[in-house]
Amino acid sequence: MRLLYYILIVLVFGTTACAKKQSDHSLERILEQNELSVLLRANSSDYFIYRGFPMGFQLELTQLFADYLGVNLRVVSTENSEESFQFILDEKIDIVASNITISMPETSKKSRKQQSVQAFCFTPFETERSVSWGVLCLSDSLKNVMIPWIDEISQTRKFTYLSLKYHIQPKRRFLQCDSTSQPPDRLSPFDDAIKKHTKRLDWDWRLLASLIYQESNFLPDAKSWAGAIGLMQLMPETAEKYGITEESSPEEHILAGVKYLQHLDKILPPEIPQNERVPFMLAAYNVGIAHILDARRLAVANDKDPNIWFDHVEVELLKKSDRSIVRDSVVRYGYARGQETVDLVRDVLERWQHYQNLIK
Repeated sequence: MRLLYYILIVLVFGTTACAKKQSDHSLERILEQNELSVLLRANSSDYFIYRGFPMGFQLELTQLFADYLGVNLRVVSTENSEESFQFILDEKIDIVASNITISMPETSKKSRKQQSVQAFCFTPFETERSVSWGVLCLSDSLKNVMIPWIDEISQTRKFTYLSLKYHIQPKRRFLQCDSTSQPPDRLSPFDDAIKKHTKRLDWDWRLLASLIYQESNFLPDAKSWAGAIGLMQLMPETAEKYGITEESSPEEHILAGVKYLQHLDKILPPEIPQNERVPFMLAAYNVGIAHILDARRLAVANDKDPNIWFDHVEVELLKKSDRSIVRDSVVRYGYARGQETVDLVRDVLERWQHYQNLIK
């Protein structure tokens, strides 16, 4: 019966688009680009920020599907339903993961939105609320993987947990609000100071906010096992250099962290292009500039580009946790826990994407 339901959905919403079916490369493109692009609607259950952390039923569900495909997840958010359809028609996204009200055309003169809807196939989940994912009817290769996955995941404890967490017992049990919670349009009590001092870096303020969340969860009294202190988790030597102590104000900690990032930008090799400097700066902030320079030398030795972070220098940094490679003549600064740094860069940039989607 479930299979018959899927077939009926395809026939209802896909007749016009499928009449002139073209070659389908949707899944192939996702795997080649190593990225699943989904559109989520920002609301209190599907996609939101809680204490600086991106959460939501659809966010977690689409992340599970991306993990199943073995690719990265990229999230786009919009409140305009017509724009949602156009995004997928223009191949800017692969899946609309949002509860969309579908209105069939009542006259022979169809609007652009109604024509767009007819190009979609919607696949429902078995849950307490109306939940479905939309893909282009032409995308058979993606549907052929997605539909069995939906059928399987809907029967798991993980799916039951997510339904409980966001739909049946939302916030009351899982997301206890307290005095640290922020209004929907703010990330932390320090947003104004972050915005003020980020101008020194010419960064989007939400990028610096993502780094601060990574370092301290916006807790001004945070202190690590290694002695790093405050919102920016400055190590003792760096904190002393910029006149920072545990008694310094949160804004003073933010300013010191920004100044240190400026310093790292200045000493990074100038041949690293502007659009690549942010991941290098984040990595150097975490593990130190010396280890990043080692990784660049390893990149040159292994025929990778020393000026590109992802899939190039990050790969070589991982090798610095291998004792045999540390003895290589190009490695001047010894052992480093590269995995921690590689994960930090990816986490900060991924969270920044969510902040951009949800916080204006």
